[in-house]
Amino acid sequence: MGISNTASLRRVLFFKNFLLNRGNATKSAIAAGYSPKSAKQQGYRILKWIQKQNR
Repeated sequence: MGISNTASLRRVLFFKNFLLNRGNATKSAIAAGYSPKSAKQQGYRILKWIQKQNR
């Protein structure tokens, strides 16, 4: 199962904002277009995803 273009774009935006927001995953997720209601969870998931990719 591949990753959609939207998900890829959101992850790129998340990481750019993660640097700008000094490591604040929730603010970064909101800036990347995730719902404020789920931003904390999405930020956590993206960070875990990148850790898994680096193994």
